[in-house]
Amino acid sequence: MDVDVRRCRCRRGGFRGFVVRGANRILPDAAHIARAREALGGLLSLLVIALLVLIPGQGRDALGIELLCLAAVLVAVSICLQGQTIRRLPPGGRAHWAIRMLPVNLATAAIIVTGASLLAGTGGGLYWLVATVVVYVLRSALNAWDLVVEAAGTPRRP
Repeated sequence: MDVDVRRCRCRRGGFRGFVVRGANRILPDAAHIARAREALGGLLSLLVIALLVLIPGQGRDALGIELLCLAAVLVAVSICLQGQTIRRLPPGGRAHWAIRMLPVNLATAAIIVTGASLLAGTGGGLYWLVATVVVYVLRSALNAWDLVVEAAGTPRRP
């Protein structure tokens, strides 16, 4: 199988990055591709959060700013990728997909609340990250499981 890596840009501007083209040969539709992105993106986001939180000797304000910056990047990437997915879905499945993404989007918002409360010195601080960690881990595990089950049930293509 050949995989073509090309530079892409989100339609509305801003986000530029590398994507792997050819995923449609492996994954049959936009929902499967989105689930794979969610599983990988959620776990990578948790890894970055853990690295930021575990930096020794940094102050509360520095961590708050770092988390706000990370949240800004996650929101921008989420808007771009979720928009692509929703445009590729059939019109009847778009509302269901948007509702399905609500917990992940709220967990991303919890990162913003964490950063803001760390900067303010009140409001819960790092306790807000518990919701983010739980939602991201559960959603990533469920997406990975769905993809494995789908792959096991899909006949191999020549």
